[in-house]
Amino acid sequence: MLSFLFGAVAGALAATYWRGDLKKLRDDRMPDLRRRAADKVENVERAIVDTVGRVSKRASSTLRSAPGAGGAGTEPTPGADTRLG
Repeated sequence: MLSFLFGAVAGALAATYWRGDLKKLRDDRMPDLRRRAADKVENVERAIVDTVGRVSKRASSTLRSAPGAGGAGTEPTPGADTRLG
């Protein structure tokens, strides 16, 4: 507990001592950091959307081509008896 208090005091002293430098860093660098972070988030979003689209198309085509999925040749002929038993 004592080391936590010493750390808090040291942090407060450091923040007070370098206050001007920290404000300058915040004002100069933060807009650039935010822009770069937003660009990375957009790139990740595009990659996820593309991947989900490809997986969806692949799953749809796989399901459509499966036997008994309603594809060509699986429809009953007109007049055929489709009752069970």
